[in-house]
Amino acid sequence: MIQWIRPIIVLSFFLLFVSCEKIIQLDLNQNESVLVVDAMVSNIPNHTEVRLSESKPLFSAEPYAKISHAKVRIIQADGTSVILDEQAPGIYKRDHFKGIENSEYQLQIDWDGQVISANSNMPKMVPIDSLELVFSDRNYRGKEELDYALKVHFTDDIEVQNFYRFDVFRNDTLLEGFSVSNDLYYNGLETYHFIRGYALKPLDKVSVLLSCIDEANYSYFLVLSESNSPFNIAPGNPISNIQGQAIGYFGAFAQDKKEIIIPAYSDPNP
Repeated sequence: MIQWIRPIIVLSFFLLFVSCEKIIQLDLNQNESVLVVDAMVSNIPNHTEVRLSESKPLFSAEPYAKISHAKVRIIQADGTSVILDEQAPGIYKRDHFKGIENSEYQLQIDWDGQVISANSNMPKMVPIDSLELVFSDRNYRGKEELDYALKVHFTDDIEVQNFYRFDVFRNDTLLEGFSVSNDLYYNGLETYHFIRGYALKPLDKVSVLLSCIDEANYSYFLVLSESNSPFNIAPGNPISNIQGQAIGYFGAFAQDKKEIIIPAYSDPNP
């Protein structure tokens, strides 16, 4: 009798555990293409840019197609519209335009009978106080080398909840990958953000772009940073502020940028 009771108890616990799990129904069309929006308003002149492309089916190896001849505009808080020009295939800009801190912006896109929109609030800018180069020794196949990392020093604004994104440029070329942070543990403090994992070498000009972003974009980028995909159309797609049949994001970013030159010498303490 006891031999039958034990399997029943185990089965009961299994059914109880399963009943506590949330079943998620995924409606995936592997052959469907979708509009991809990569859009930003910046407080830095000439940095405002909207990139439009069309994704390929889920398992296609083909690159995303650039979307041309769309009507793209930015609506400012006072209701005025700024039309962005297509300056390259799929890239829309407006010369000399820049956003204003503590202002709300709306993106509107008309393409192929679709209307896509999104809203974002530009926070107050938090400037970079300094960039610090950090050296560490590493041994790769018996060869001693230096590994370079960065500390981005800044002072968090105590009056508001802050969300940050950090991008790295090497010799004016944007490197793949980014990181995000929030001020949960350093609100109002002088602090730093540690960046490593990039292949940097002596005499490289390295720049860091600090973007103050709103909470919606922080949540979106946090998921992307964990999935290592710029536009993840697989299950687990992050929640976006884009309204309409599209994926991607629209952000109004208050940005600051600083650069540092990696010294030519190999000894960090000459």
